[in-house]
Amino acid sequence: MTSAIMSETTETRPAGSYPIASGIVVGVRVLLGLVLVWAGSSKLLETSSFATDVARYQIMPDGLAIVVASVLPMIEVGLGLCLLSGTCVLPAMLTITGLLLAFLVAQISVLWRGLTISCGCFGSDSPVGAMSVVRTGSLLFSAIFACSVLVFIQRKRRGNLTAKPIGASHE
Repeated sequence: MTSAIMSETTETRPAGSYPIASGIVVGVRVLLGLVLVWAGSSKLLETSSFATDVARYQIMPDGLAIVVASVLPMIEVGLGLCLLSGTCVLPAMLTITGLLLAFLVAQISVLWRGLTISCGCFGSDSPVGAMSVVRTGSLLFSAIFACSVLVFIQRKRRGNLTAKPIGASHE
């Protein structure tokens, strides 16, 4: 009787339906969306202070740091709103993954060079340190996981789950 129920349950589930993984992705999506809206909004309120923080990383010319400090908060808020609204989730999540990776590399660079600076996160003066690296790394891991699950589910729904070597024809 139990095997009949289990068999029935697995057979009635639509292809590409993964409720646990999908639920985790929704949780990650909402978490990252809220974090990005909060972080971007706090930077928009303190643009000149954020520009100083960006320049202190010493990885780009001061003029570019001002441009980055002016544009990045709007991008963060926009991406956060995409995640919260469920609009363009995969492209937003891929972009966020790239931004988090760049930020993690910048933070590690600061630690490697022995600089003592504010991380520029959330409008606070918290320094770049082990905790900021762990926080950024955790967000990056979450974004990578969500991207992986989203791509897997999309490919499964399309029936295109077979891996093909790079350069192979996609007939």
